[in-house]
Order: sequence, then structure tokens, then C-alpha cells
Amino acid sequence: MWKLIIVEDEPLVRRTIVGRINWQEHGFELVGEAGNGQEALELMKSYNPDLIITDIVMPLMDGIELLKEARTGGWDCRFLMLTCMNDFEFARQALDYGASGYLLKLSMDVKSLETALYKIKRELESRAEVRELQEKQSLYRYRDLYRSLWDHFYLREGRHPGLEDEMVAMPSFSLQHVFFCAFLHDNVEYCMEQARKIGFLGSDAMSGPSEWSTFTLDGITTVFGWSDRTMAWKAPVFGESDTSYAAVYAKPFSASELGKVWFEALLMLDRCWHDGRTGLVSVDARFGQPMASSAVIGHKVSSSTSHPFSALSWSHERELLLIFEQSKVEACKTILDLLWNEMKDLSIPVTFVKETTVRLDRLFARIVNHPGLPSAELTVAASSQRLKELFWQRIERYLQHKAASEEELTDHEEINKIIRFIRQNYDENITLKSMARYVAMEEHYVSRLFKSKVGENLINYVQHYRVEKAKVFLAESDLSVSDVGCSVGFSNDNYFIKIFKRVTGITPSVYRKRMESQEEPQHI
Repeated sequence: MWKLIIVEDEPLVRRTIVGRINWQEHGFELVGEAGNGQEALELMKSYNPDLIITDIVMPLMDGIELLKEARTGGWDCRFLMLTCMNDFEFARQALDYGASGYLLKLSMDVKSLETALYKIKRELESRAEVRELQEKQSLYRYRDLYRSLWDHFYLREGRHPGLEDEMVAMPSFSLQHVFFCAFLHDNVEYCMEQARKIGFLGSDAMSGPSEWSTFTLDGITTVFGWSDRTMAWKAPVFGESDTSYAAVYAKPFSASELGKVWFEALLMLDRCWHDGRTGLVSVDARFGQPMASSAVIGHKVSSSTSHPFSALSWSHERELLLIFEQSKVEACKTILDLLWNEMKDLSIPVTFVKETTVRLDRLFARIVNHPGLPSAELTVAASSQRLKELFWQRIERYLQHKAASEEELTDHEEINKIIRFIRQNYDENITLKSMARYVAMEEHYVSRLFKSKVGENLINYVQHYRVEKAKVFLAESDLSVSDVGCSVGFSNDNYFIKIFKRVTGITPSVYRKRMESQEEPQHI
């Protein structure tokens, strides 16, 4: 329904107009009546109408002055002017100021009124379509801004995260005041509902022209409100909102400060996520201690890492990768705990923790030839502890898949025992002598028995197995060739390259380049 206000100083004429037709059948809801322009202006402030039907000549404020005030005040409502036979000059002025049309009061009948309403409805529908298009354009415009800021917060090019001198320039939007609430939650509808519960949306203090938008990534949703005016703000009282997730809000501020304020809120959410905190807090609040993330921002970053924080935990990542390959369940859990504690102590941003987890999850799935599991439940985990629990469940599942898919190669118990030892400890110094001692058998007998059951001698088997594991690391990780060789048990680089080339026909570096080229999309 389009909202309608009728303005006429003569009560009898006004009642006649009100009762002339069924307004609702024509798509209009009569929300108010006024006897002059001043009264109408107050109603407009309350109802923000779509159509004003007004007499021109009235006391205190006439229809022309009301139209001028409406345009000056920013109202985009339509005006239908009512005039007498000798008011044509006034009617012409009204059209000049943007009135949609006029009707003669003495000759106005149902048909002429319906014709005028039909024309105005078409104008209103066209205006609605334009506004919808503008809102979509505005939405994309804001999303581009949010994404630019987000990427700048978490730089992917070996530089430090945070806000630097070359901070993303704020576009010159017409709405220069902004407020937001950031949630550790990925459901936009839920976040909008929670924002309303805490008084963030729809309060009288926030009335007036505004645009709303959201941005969701890595399980964090921020609800933004934009306005063209400075607004009074009554901060919600902690405990008013029954939020079961952490949320950080910022009261209205200048849009030029958006990058700094939003980044501070995200740092606070990082701390909430690591500590498992829930509830609502202001971006101006502190948890009684400096933000640990500020220490991380100053950390020296290795140019070989894929993102600024990977160097902080790569030693543990490498250990986790190696012992996962060797199916050492308890050791996997120990290293995972160390990795998680390190990221918590340094308040590694949520987005990087989740990126690391998803990357390792996909790598582990490939290592054991598992089709992989959807990553969505990892990226929306609302706390560090929950993410670790989900990740560990997946690690156990992958290891079970690996164990089930590995078949015994021989019918000899001691040889199978040696094979299992090699698979779990291929990075160690393995010799014929050490394996003979391991199964309490004589060396020459073990050598002949192993070759007869497996088809190759023990040392060749170890080298081939190490090369196969090296191929996985070369294709799926960022480890240097030297680190790959060390990780799979080769004593030095030259020996690793020599054996790798003997087995595959190419060097480790050439193998890696070939694997990378195979992953590149084919352009037609």
C-alpha cells in the first residue's frame, strides 16, 4: 500500500474527498488528514507518505509552500494539487516545483480522480524500480569496499597485516556516517535478528534516510548501517541481548574512520574466538589487557610463506604433516594441541586459523586418497576449541581410511612388521642391520627373505617409499626441496636429488613444476 495524506482547510470538502472512492482498492492507505500545510508537514515527518493530495490556497502554509518544504526537506513523495477555477497560476507554479498534476475541485469526480491516481501509481512504481536498482548498485558498491578493507587487514603478499599508510581510500559516498555490529556467526538472518534485539536497528535515534548492508566471510558477519546525518546513540546495556555468539558493536562514527574501527572490532572478535567468549561488547571496551594481535603485526615474516602468519606455526605444521603420514595418532594429537596453543597465545586472526585448517584438511585427504569432506563446517566454527574438535575428528577419520586401505604385502609376519615400521618411520635412519635387530633375525637371512617376499631388496624399498612420500610433499606443500628431502629421511640434498632422479627420471624441482602446471586451469 502507498501511504496517502489529504490536506484541505475546509472540513466538508476534506470529508468529501476522503469518502469519494475506496482508496485501498486503488492501492493507497490514508494515514492522515490535515487542515493546512504546517499540520501536513508534521504528519509527513511521522509517516513519510508516498502521495500528498493538497489544496493550494490554505491559511498558515499553502499547498505551494508545503510542496517547496517537502522538496527542500528531501521527501520524494508525489503531489496532486486541488485548485479552483481562478487558481491556474498557482497550479502552474506547483507543476514547476514537481507536482504530478492538479484537479479542479468543483468538477472533480470519481473518474478524474481515478485517472490521476493511476498516473501517480505508475510514477511510484517506476520510482520503486529505480530505488531497487540503486539499492542493488549500492549493495555491490559497499561490498567492494568491505572486501577491499578486509583484504587490506589480512594482506596476502608477505607484508604485515593491519592498517598501513596506503590504507584503502574511502569512496565519497553520500552517506558519511556509519555504525556496525560484527558477529562470530555466518547466518545473515540470525545476525540481523540479533542486531534488532540489542536495539541496533530500527530505533528512533536511527530514523531517517539510511542504507543497510552486510558482509560475511570466514564465519564472521558484520551488519552495517549508513546514514547521511549525525545521530544520537544510546548504547545497549550488556545483557540486554541473549546472544549465544560473540558480537562487537560500534556506535555511529564518521565513515572516514571505518577501516580503523572495523579492524579494531575484528581484533576483539579474534580474542573472543580464541577464548570462547560470547555476548555483546562495545569496540571501545577492553578485556583488561592489550590486544595480543598487535604483537603479531610486528612479527618478522618470511618471504617464502604463503601468508604473513604461516611462519609462526609452520614448524608445528610440518611436524603434524610428517607424523600424520606415519599414522602416529597420539603424536598427531600432541602436535595439534601445540599448534593450537601457539595460535591462541599469539591471537592469530580467525581468518588465518581457518585458512590453515582448511588447507591442512585438504592436504590430509589427498595424502590418504580420501575424496575429502566439505570445508563449510570448518569455516563457520564459532570458537577455536570447536574448530580444533572438528579438525581432530577429520584427522581420525582420514587415518582410519588410510589404515583400512593399506593391505599386507606379504604372507610373512616378520616382513610385514618391517614394512609397517618403514611406513611409520621412513624419516629415520633405516638400515638392514637395524631391521634385522628389530625382528631378532640374522641380517643375511632378512635380506634374502625380504627380497623374495617383496620383490626388491630392503634398501631399495625404503628409497622408493621415501621418494613416493617426497612426491606428495612436493605436489601438496610449500616445503623447499631441501626440507622435503630431510622430512622423508634423506641425509643431504645431493643424495635426495640423486635417488629421486634415479626413481622418477627427473629432479624434484622439475617434478614440482610439472605438478603445478597440471593444476593450472586450461584456457580455451
